[in-house]
Amino acid sequence: MTNASGGTSRETLRRLSQVAAVTSGHRVEDTIDWLLPMLAYFSPGPWRTSDDWFEEIKAAYGVEVPLHDIGESILRLGKQGILIRDSFNGEYRLADQAVADIVKRIESAGDLESKVATVWMDSLPIDLREDHGGRDGWQMLMSYCAAAFRLHGVDAVQVLSDDVLVGSKHSQTQVLDDLFDLHQITSEHRALLREAIALFFRSSDPAVTAYISQLADSTFNLLALCVDEATRQELREGLPELKIFVDTNILFSLMGTHDTPLAAASLDLFRVIKQAKLPFTLYYHAKTLAELTHTVEEAAHRLQRQTWTPNLSRALVRIPWNVSRVSGIEMRFHQLNAQGSIDPAAFCSRYQSPAGLLADFGLRIYRPPELPEGQDRLELRSTVIADYKEYLKRHPRRKNTNYAKLDHDASLWMLAKDQQAPTRKGPLFAGSFFLSSDYVLWKFDREVLRPIYGSRPVVVLPDALLQSLRPFVGGVEFDDRAFVQAFTASEFRAGTGAELAATVRRVASYLATFEDLHEETAARLLTDTILLEGLKRHEEGAPEFSEAIGKAIFAHNEVLVQERDELLIEREEQLGMAQRALEDVSAGKDPASAFEEMMKVLQEAVTKPRQVINNFGETVTNNLGGTYHNENTQVGAQGPAAFVENNAQTIHLAQVIADPSLIQELNDVKNRLLSVAADSDDFDAISGTQGAIDALEEKDEAKAKGFLRKAGQKAFDMAIEIGATVASTALRSQLGVGA
Repeated sequence: MTNASGGTSRETLRRLSQVAAVTSGHRVEDTIDWLLPMLAYFSPGPWRTSDDWFEEIKAAYGVEVPLHDIGESILRLGKQGILIRDSFNGEYRLADQAVADIVKRIESAGDLESKVATVWMDSLPIDLREDHGGRDGWQMLMSYCAAAFRLHGVDAVQVLSDDVLVGSKHSQTQVLDDLFDLHQITSEHRALLREAIALFFRSSDPAVTAYISQLADSTFNLLALCVDEATRQELREGLPELKIFVDTNILFSLMGTHDTPLAAASLDLFRVIKQAKLPFTLYYHAKTLAELTHTVEEAAHRLQRQTWTPNLSRALVRIPWNVSRVSGIEMRFHQLNAQGSIDPAAFCSRYQSPAGLLADFGLRIYRPPELPEGQDRLELRSTVIADYKEYLKRHPRRKNTNYAKLDHDASLWMLAKDQQAPTRKGPLFAGSFFLSSDYVLWKFDREVLRPIYGSRPVVVLPDALLQSLRPFVGGVEFDDRAFVQAFTASEFRAGTGAELAATVRRVASYLATFEDLHEETAARLLTDTILLEGLKRHEEGAPEFSEAIGKAIFAHNEVLVQERDELLIEREEQLGMAQRALEDVSAGKDPASAFEEMMKVLQEAVTKPRQVINNFGETVTNNLGGTYHNENTQVGAQGPAAFVENNAQTIHLAQVIADPSLIQELNDVKNRLLSVAADSDDFDAISGTQGAIDALEEKDEAKAKGFLRKAGQKAFDMAIEIGATVASTALRSQLGVGA
């Protein structure tokens, strides 16, 4: 039942989930007392001595449970009448009532698993279900969960004891990639599956939350069997005094400005510490306070230098953090501003004195003695900083971390390490550690600093600490949602580089200059990776920057206008068909027959694209204008959006298209329209003007005519207002207005 890498297999995880709700106490003895009957039920044995269970547990879960603990469990289960010893052949068997209880629990847990699997598989995009099948996707999800929970479980157990094998060094990302390779998942479907797995852990469905929590608890309880008896006894009697130095990212979470899975876990952790009255002293360093204050000031400056409309805030809120990387304070502002316009200065004022907010969580400032730092200490800090800087080169989004940040992290690491006492146990018993939700810093401590300096873990993640406390803090309710979401925080919070995120912020800042940009348009621009990649190399004030965004706005509004036109056409056609059906019924036709004919026509309209001939003699789809054909007539104009052409009043575009100033003047018209745009008609004019510019650059006269007509009267009036004579002439030629 063990996979090739020694990790928990998918089938093992399924069995765990079936009986995962061990007991309300969550003690280690409870885990063993649950495990032995389960193995006796699933496997025929024979079960004679503690060695039989020892070997089966090791083979199934990769955990070595002390023989003494197994023997004590056998005695307890015998007294409870769960295990019965057959003295004739020297074997243990399960009592009939114990079998019935196990079957009942398995059926109940199986129903939960079936329900959760159905919910998740139904949420998959249709093409994933068709190409790979929902069950195949569920198997991949369970395989991923097995690896992810094992990794997190080991991390949590190591908070309790150093005598735990880390196991595979594969990251969750690598686990997922290996699964995709195994199932031959295409690159397109990989992105969809990653998102589907992330959504599974973010689900608000109570059944999903309960199921994931059971899986996580069960995995941890099994791995916790590795912890020595002295550690377990100490945990049961009471946790030791401990100094916890808190990183800046944790402080932001407590202040309510970070909305991430680890932020939720941090809040729950501090609540548990307070409610359980654990003997922990919580500190934030003077350097941490300085870093916090500096970050707040920078965010406040960015927020207050311009006005943010609710539409733009709603668009920013919709963008995942791994794309925008908007700071927590700024995101909190946009969440509130999206509901109704608020003053950035008033919002930022609440964070200018964070000490009071942090005191509510039992945090106090740590000010080190003002003593000169010795040469050895200076050299150690310089070495740690240099090693950290070199390590961050492997992480593109962190390679440009400033010296102040490096110095802060190195100083806190040294301080926490100095406070640790010699012990074979984990950080929870060492007297001190550095609590941080910086996953890269945690990996640096584990992969670089521990091997070099021979220390136990110094940097601890909030979800690992929270998990390590769960089985031993009785009477305290945990927030399962925060706990569950933290399990994949490291996997799904990374990916998009800081460079692209910086571009998102610059685009958002530029869009804030618009008086009332539509929310959908802003969201589309802020998630357009092709646009953002192209804008990386341009500064916000560069003409290429504004021009690219302008074109994107016009293109998006062109789509919106086209969609609106198509809906209008569809509405007109449906109203016409309904009117004809009513006329047929009024004329004596059978209502059912009239309705059937109308539905048939509607079905044909849905499945067959509408094609008409436009005023250029081109075949197009969904054109607002009707189809008209005139030969050698003197009709001035007919049909919606028709225009006069081929008579003495029309000035042909060919007469001005060769003028090199036309494109520049149309650009001037567009920019002036952009500065005063207030409604959809304005954006229609802007879109038409930009379309004409693009067509002229492509030397496509026919297309340019159509866009000039779309630019309409507003563009013509603006051309007259700013004195763009060539542009006004071109527009006049297509609008049929007087000279």
